[in-house]
Amino acid sequence: EIEAESAFDFQNVEVAYAQMITKLGMDTLDQDISECLRNSFIELEAFCLKQSYQLQSLTQRMMHNTVKYVSYKQAAAEMRQEAATWCLMRHLFYEKPMVLPEAAP
Repeated sequence: EIEAESAFDFQNVEVAYAQMITKLGMDTLDQDISECLRNSFIELEAFCLKQSYQLQSLTQRMMHNTVKYVSYKQAAAEMRQEAATWCLMRHLFYEKPMVLPEAAP
């Protein structure tokens, strides 16, 4: 759970990325680099979504303070956009395109 004073500290995606890369073993290249990158995109998307949900929850508790309410609401939206970016990167570079059957004439 995000505390009010540290909400914006948790948005440091670069630190989270470095921690995830280490966790995934990419720092020692024990795995195929392509698979590590794909997994890091998944991890980053999940991290950003989790932070977004926590910020949104915090927003509900800040309704009495307009400045913090707007600030946390904007931060939550930015984290959702960040998650969407990582999702897009994963789909563009690692997911196979879905082939739809042709419609009958």
